[in-house]
Amino acid sequence: MLLAWDSGWFSTTTASEGSCHLAVDGVAVTGEAEVGEPTINSNGDRMKYIGINFVTNSLGAGLHTFTSLCKEDVANITFEDGTLSAVYVGA
Repeated sequence: MLLAWDSGWFSTTTASEGSCHLAVDGVAVTGEAEVGEPTINSNGDRMKYIGINFVTNSLGAGLHTFTSLCKEDVANITFEDGTLSAVYVGA
């Protein structure tokens, strides 16, 4: 499966730090992509963006759950308008 995830984010504090990754059936399949800024440079009017693209190993037959998981490590990060697409790649 080809997974493509994109999301807008902004911070409302003087500094922020966080990370996101993709998971298949609750298990992380990517490393963490970091977000954040040393000073407040964004807000709801000046959105920043993050994206992760990944091709999984072969998945067994049946239903699978694909998710993006993000966490805040420092301060207040808001994620908005995230989209995760999963595309079957194979014969």
